[in-house]
Amino acid sequence: MKDPKSICVTLETAKRLRESGFEQETIFRWYGNSLRAWSVYCVSTLDMNEIEVFCKMSYPAPTSAEIELPHYIDDQTERHFLNLGYLDSGKTIIKYIGIDSDLCCELANTEVEAKAACWLWLKKEGLIKKEPNNAKNKKSKN
Repeated sequence: MKDPKSICVTLETAKRLRESGFEQETIFRWYGNSLRAWSVYCVSTLDMNEIEVFCKMSYPAPTSAEIELPHYIDDQTERHFLNLGYLDSGKTIIKYIGIDSDLCCELANTEVEAKAACWLWLKKEGLIKKEPNNAKNKKSKN
C-alpha cells in the first residue's frame, strides 16, 4: 500500500478544505496533538468509540477519488466542461473549458492538490451547489 501522505491532500490543504465547508467522508484524516507530530491515519482502523472523538480532533485528508467536482459549470454565456490533464513536467492541470473562455485553471504537483484547489475555487465562487452523495448518506444516518 502507498504511503497515505502520497495520495492525500497536504495538512495545509486539509485545513483549508475544512474551513471552507468540505463535508465529504474520507478514508484518511490528518491527526496530531501537542505530543505527536501530524500524521495521516486510516479511519477504518479505529473502533467505533474512537471515531467520533478522532474526527473532531482531525482534518479530512481526501484522496483524488474522494474530491467530487462537477462535470460542467454554466455561467451567463456558456457551459464549461471539466478537463483534467497531465503536463510533461509531471504537474496536473484542471480547468473548465468553454468555447470562448476557460474557468478555474489550477496547476499543482499532484492530481489531488489540483482537484482540491479547484474545489476551493468553486466553493469560493458559489458554484458548489449540491452535497456529494456520501455527505447526504452521512446526514441521513444521524
